[in-house]
Amino acid sequence: MNRDNDDADSKPNTDNAWERAVHDEDPWDDVIDGNNQIENEDSDDHDPEKVVVTAWIGDYVWKDLDGDGVQDNNEPGVPGVHVYLYKCSNGSLVKKDTTDANGKYEFDFLLSDDYFLRFDALPINMPNCAFTFKDKGGNDAKDSDVDAAGITSCTFL
Repeated sequence: MNRDNDDADSKPNTDNAWERAVHDEDPWDDVIDGNNQIENEDSDDHDPEKVVVTAWIGDYVWKDLDGDGVQDNNEPGVPGVHVYLYKCSNGSLVKKDTTDANGKYEFDFLLSDDYFLRFDALPINMPNCAFTFKDKGGNDAKDSDVDAAGITSCTFL
């Protein structure tokens, strides 16, 4: 078989050494009507595909009723808090979100990088409140990650 006249990786549901030897950008890679195959067939089963993996960060802003810095089951979410996502490398603002009715926020489709979050002061309907204690209780999924100014440490995603 003449490789220059046939796209070796274009026959669906096949996998042989010749197909695996074809590399993207080879001159015969995208031939659609070569020798020994159906005309205009080019599925490129073995061509590499660029995959971009994205990250997600999000959580919950809650009213720490007992002031222990740990999210307890009876502690309600705080709606209406503005949350800002920044790149650590240059401090540039990436995205902004507002906590929903249950106090939840999220940022998705983020490229791998170091990020930090900044939370606005609590809503006006929550007087005499401040950010709770950081990193208390031994369970990182249930504690607060912000300092007294409402800013998290840099986190690699």
